[in-house]
Amino acid sequence: MKKRKTELMVFNTALCLTVVLIHLLSQPISRLTPDTLLFTPYNTVWRLSTFVVQAFIFVSAVKTFLNGKRESYGKFIVKRLKTILLPYLIAVLLYYLYFVYIMEYFPFSVKDYLVYALRGDLAAHFYFIVIIMQFYLLYPLWRLILDKVSAVPALAVSAVVMAVLGLYSPFILDRLFNGYAFPYTDRVFTSYLLYWVGGMYVGKHYDRFIEAVKNKTLILTCIFVIAAAADVKLMLMSKQGLAAPLHLDMLHCVYCIAAMLLLMNLSCKLCTVMRGPLKTIDSSSYYIYLYHVLLIFILDNNALKNVSIDSVTLEFLFRAVVIYAACLLLAYIHKLLRLPIERKRAVGL
Repeated sequence: MKKRKTELMVFNTALCLTVVLIHLLSQPISRLTPDTLLFTPYNTVWRLSTFVVQAFIFVSAVKTFLNGKRESYGKFIVKRLKTILLPYLIAVLLYYLYFVYIMEYFPFSVKDYLVYALRGDLAAHFYFIVIIMQFYLLYPLWRLILDKVSAVPALAVSAVVMAVLGLYSPFILDRLFNGYAFPYTDRVFTSYLLYWVGGMYVGKHYDRFIEAVKNKTLILTCIFVIAAAADVKLMLMSKQGLAAPLHLDMLHCVYCIAAMLLLMNLSCKLCTVMRGPLKTIDSSSYYIYLYHVLLIFILDNNALKNVSIDSVTLEFLFRAVVIYAACLLLAYIHKLLRLPIERKRAVGL
């Protein structure tokens, strides 16, 4: 069995911790208005964190095609059904049962559960699994493109397709069909195509890519700072009603790419730090992703239901400490449960 590349462990762990932060920030952001002192810093941190879904898609493609790796379609899909789809369906069921029997939001219905699972909208983060499964199901297409098309035209076409069928599709549909709004643009794979295709070619030429980015800290940092400043400024202006959101997603796409490149650069530099804990979180990252929002729901709606903390920041910090500790505990429990399986693999059973 090949060892996981350490810089990818760091990259994936950083994304895992950041996605938890995004959902922890949702509550304070919902309480802050543009005229409050904390509105700008909280929204800035939130905006700078929202590259993680794009980065998860990118790194999934990198790992899928790492150094020319290829699999038969049947083997590839069966593995993803077992490791991605089945845990997702179980997670959706647990969330659904919590909402039905603990929160009493709605009555139990098998049909409703299946619809929620299909749409990925029972909780805020589930849409990612709907997206990534679409990419996995199209594995033969990506394999064909990777074998037959060079990187530059493939990236150019994917950027155009993503812009037309993803980023600008709400505005195009609005103009063409007199105000029609398709509600699921954010969970159709075309809205993230460039990140996947970019990850495919990075995976195919992984060693060359790492050599190209690991010594470019200064220039990547400069690009990141410029893109981040522009993205945050336009986002704040849009929220305050000072700018139309027409080009906001396109600018955010530029920021996401800059953030991913800088994070990969930093991951190469940090790959010797805390390897043990990083490995634990990395190996459990999918389960942390699936269940961290449920932990936040339980904390906010049950444990803290009758507790009032006047300070937005103190409440946020308290919730962050509790949730990150719970996620770390979840990671170590997952590690302990997997030890027998890993030992069998180690001895070739």
